Formats: sequence, structure tokens, C-alpha cells
Amino acid sequence: MYQPVGQGTRGRVAELGGLRLTESVHASDGCLDWHAHQRGCMTLLLDGGMQESFRSQDVDCRRGNLVIKPPEARHRTRFAPAGARCLIVELVRPADGLLEACAPLFERVGHRAADPGLTRRVAAELAARDTASDVVLEGIALQLFGLALRSGTAAGRARRPPAWLRDVHERIRSDYLDRLSVAGLAAAAGVHPDHLGRVFRRQYGRSIGDLVRDLRLSWTAEELTGTDRDLADIAAQAGFCDQSHFSRTFRQRFGLPPGRFRDSR
Repeated sequence: MYQPVGQGTRGRVAELGGLRLTESVHASDGCLDWHAHQRGCMTLLLDGGMQESFRSQDVDCRRGNLVIKPPEARHRTRFAPAGARCLIVELVRPADGLLEACAPLFERVGHRAADPGLTRRVAAELAARDTASDVVLEGIALQLFGLALRSGTAAGRARRPPAWLRDVHERIRSDYLDRLSVAGLAAAAGVHPDHLGRVFRRQYGRSIGDLVRDLRLSWTAEELTGTDRDLADIAAQAGFCDQSHFSRTFRQRFGLPPGRFRDSR
């Protein structure tokens, strides 16, 4: 059976024209372990701060930020010392073609900045209890979808990577546990290694090595929480020959050493 999102303390929940809006409040320094949502959703951060860790990237969120999550995208959420208060918007059933129109939005993880005035209006309407507030909230939710779709389309037109670079990116995402090299990836793409390194960093905001390490660390976190495999075996398969180096790197990423991370699942 479908369970609505929002794993903190739930505030207001409203179903409006095919949308479900859930107010979710999270305690200071809290954490939601690796999980996924059945349906694509958007999270608007109303107050506080949080970091969403996906398999291929980390997203740091401040007040007014909007995070788009595809269906079944596994992620882990850490909340700031001030905690966090969010509005989560889901498409729970077709509504006049909205589901089809928004399908491209949920093809990948997205991160946008919403208008501060819009964020303040959401907070005010969640506190309101008059009969018009549901209508206002529905309109605001549709505005958020419009913002995300418009900015995503503009960004895609402006920064769409060439086909050869997309192929390199996809190979890294699928073969990150293999012994990859910039020279080998460049040779397969038919470009010079220096050119690949510059273009990759400009397009994706990180180096090839940084992406490989992030993917491997996310994989080790899933292995730690989803299996009983020996820690040394997991580290070795992820390419860490020195277990102390693995523990330091893992702690920098997730805030806990591997053993404690496994015990906290």
C-alpha cells in the first residue's frame, strides 16, 4: 500500500486536484537513513537546512530551495542544527495532463531556488485555517511545478552536454567500481584527456575522480546498511586498499565512521 512521504513530524496534509501537500518538521541534527519514495516529489525547504545525499551527488539546501526527486531515487537526508521544516509536493494521480507534462521533471535529481516571497506565502498558508487556504496552496504548488519545469528547460538548453560527454558520464555511473582512468575514458570518447577533464568539470561541477569517489562511497553506505558483508571486503571492492583511509573518507562524507554508520541503521 502506498505511504505518503514525510518521515518527520507531520503538520498539515492536504490533497488538492491530484496533488498531495505534506508539511514535515524534522528535529535538529536528525538524519533519515537511505530510502526512496514510490512517486516523484518536490521538497521546498521553508526553514532550517538539510543535505540530501543521492547516489551521484550531494545537494545542500537552504531556506527557499526546491529539491526534485525522481521515483525510487535512493537518498539520505541530514538536517542542520536548527532542524528543518519542509513542504513536500507529490503528484498522486493524473490531473488534466499535469502528470504527463511534469514527467521530464522527474527524470533526474534537480535543485532550484524558489522565490523568497513564494516561500513566505507557503509558510503563511500552512498556518491559515480558512476555507480559501487549500485553493491558495494548490495554486502555489502549481507555481512550483512551473518554476521547476521552466528553469530545468532553460538550463538544459544552455548547458546540455555533447553526446560523447554524456556517454562518459553514464559509463562512470555504471562502471564506477571498475578501474577507470581519465586516459581510458578519453580514448573511448575520442578526445584528449586534458580536454575531457576540463569539459567534465565545467559541465558537472566536479572532477571525474570526485564523482567516482562519491559513487563508491554511496555504494559502500548501501552495502553497510543492506548487507552483513565484512567491512574490509566492502572497502576493498570500492577501491580502498587502506582501511584507515576508507574510514576517514567515509566519515568526512557521512559524519560517522563505517562501523557506527552500520550500527545506526
